[in-house]
Amino acid sequence: LSDSVFQAWHDLGTRGVGAIQAVNRWVPEPLMVPDDVRKERILRTVDLWDRKDLLRVAIAPSTPFACTKEFLLWLRDLAVEKNMPLFIHVSETKWEVEDSLRSTGMTPLEYLESIQFLKAPVCAIHAIHFTEEEHRIAQSRGVSICYNPKSNGKLGSGIAPIVDYLRLGLKVAVSTDGAASNDLLDLFEDMRVGLMLQKLRYEDPS
Repeated sequence: LSDSVFQAWHDLGTRGVGAIQAVNRWVPEPLMVPDDVRKERILRTVDLWDRKDLLRVAIAPSTPFACTKEFLLWLRDLAVEKNMPLFIHVSETKWEVEDSLRSTGMTPLEYLESIQFLKAPVCAIHAIHFTEEEHRIAQSRGVSICYNPKSNGKLGSGIAPIVDYLRLGLKVAVSTDGAASNDLLDLFEDMRVGLMLQKLRYEDPS
């Protein structure tokens, strides 16, 4: 998030958690900067806004494929050092899973486990296409899940198996995702649609 958003929250006296979305791959050339500059900007935002009155800063590497291994681990270590929440989009699309298998030989969550990214508490956003092995990893590592039903529906990404995650004892949150992938940004509507999609997926009205 930009300083102007944090400043507006602060001026209004709002409680908020602003996530720094961090990437160092798949970036358009005009926006590409060296990693040391990128890290400096992140540290500045953390120092300026984290725990300023009611504000918190979170660390949010966009996806495993949008960050190098070294950058992912730097972000993990920063989140641990500063006791900040850690969010990452994982297995939102089948393409992402197939790309991860091609490039690493592992599914996205297996890759994150292999580089020890999951040593810190992580919230996996979307988590639509987890395998049974990734279910086991999520359970053993205490990964929480962020369910984005209307975004996933708009983009045709799939329906996350939320009932399975709850049965595994995973914590599940509901979110709208961003404006580009959800036209309404109405959290109550996401809760309503999200419940109906689970009933459809499991063919169970309860």
